[in-house]
Amino acid sequence: AYHHAGLSHDMRYLVEQLIDRGDVDVVAGTTTLAQGLNFPISSVIVETLTKSQGFGQEWKDLTYSEFWNIAGRAGRAMRDPLGLVAFP
Repeated sequence: AYHHAGLSHDMRYLVEQLIDRGDVDVVAGTTTLAQGLNFPISSVIVETLTKSQGFGQEWKDLTYSEFWNIAGRAGRAMRDPLGLVAFP
């Protein structure tokens, strides 16, 4: 599944429910996935340390807190015994 700000509210809600139920094995997402959601995600792969400011806009570096907020999705407390963060 994929998760990003371009999805309608209803579609994002559906994807989030499927992730939460464990029906989705892999999620490709943007920083929207890191906005305080407590999903059962055990591993996070960070592809790049930059983010888009919108279609046709310049790219910006992730801040320290944005990176750790994304990385913090891996291995959620009380849900996973271990979390893995990879940055190729």
